[in-house]
Amino acid sequence: MKHVKVNFPKTQEEFEQGCGEGMWVIVDDQTHARVMDDSCDGESFEGTLDNDSFERPELVHGKRVRFETRGVLRPVAFVD
Repeated sequence: MKHVKVNFPKTQEEFEQGCGEGMWVIVDDQTHARVMDDSCDGESFEGTLDNDSFERPELVHGKRVRFETRGVLRPVAFVD
């Protein structure tokens, strides 16, 4: 298992901009390799939060989350 840093936006606008609180997400080795590939853009993956949010109480360690890659930029979690 490995970690990727993912931005967690509060709004759809922040999602589109790629903004949000950066949090660590645990993923399997295959997902990590794909996410770290700079050509991977617009693909969806799942992982498990490895820390608690400072801003949003519903984002806690152990929660399953979905996120999208943004090429060379940090991946962004989907807005619930």
